[in-house]
Amino acid sequence: MAKSTLLGINVDEEFIHCMAVRLGCEVGSWPTKYLGMPLGGNPQKLDFWKPVVAKVTKRLDRWKEPSSQGVEDLHFSNRCCLLFLLTICQFLKLLAV
Repeated sequence: MAKSTLLGINVDEEFIHCMAVRLGCEVGSWPTKYLGMPLGGNPQKLDFWKPVVAKVTKRLDRWKEPSSQGVEDLHFSNRCCLLFLLTICQFLKLLAV
């Protein structure tokens, strides 16, 4: 099984298949996932964001636990990024209600 996947946008299916064979990878289809996050869906729909919010919230909850190791090791920029992501998750949860 190949690690790489070739996807095409406005490209003939036969060309994608031919290039995938030459490059030694699989032919993918839309929508797909990248690093566990959905790609190719409609970002204007709330259902598109549900898995993103769930994944980020799960990771943030782990870092918010008082017994969690490694929180002290986070750099200031990483803490700001986490705070920003947490704020976005909370906002998207309010929109879903």
